[in-house]
Amino acid sequence: MSKKVAIILTQEHPKLGPKGQVLSVALGYARNFLIPQGLAVLATQENLKRVEHLKVQLEKERQIFLEKQKPLAEKLKKQTVKLVVKAQEEGSLFGSVGAAEIAEKINAEFKTQLEPKAILLDKPFKKTGKYEVEVTLAPEIKTTTKIEIAAEE
Repeated sequence: MSKKVAIILTQEHPKLGPKGQVLSVALGYARNFLIPQGLAVLATQENLKRVEHLKVQLEKERQIFLEKQKPLAEKLKKQTVKLVVKAQEEGSLFGSVGAAEIAEKINAEFKTQLEPKAILLDKPFKKTGKYEVEVTLAPEIKTTTKIEIAAEE
């Protein structure tokens, strides 16, 4: 029979939840994996008080982050991001342009730190041309931006 223990997540976990969430897991899972990996701590009274203070602080930081992302979303919507890559004369690229290359170019142009997973692509682009991609700056802030892929001279 498995015993349960209350834990507090110290990092976001894709299956368990966001940082600061209190949940009940099997004792062995907490003791042998979550706590040694630094993903969780036991939910003691002291740790619960610390988490409440941390949640208030995280919410303030999140609001500041969202305020900074709104102008970036407007800029991305208005401007075209141009990538110059090696291509054949008929427009086929040597390789492809994926989310990582697009994120790198956006980061360089707009001085931000966008992750490649924030750019929604069905598949990498393999031809020169103009495209539109969806960019997720935060769960509440999504925008589209125009991408122009041109051949190197």
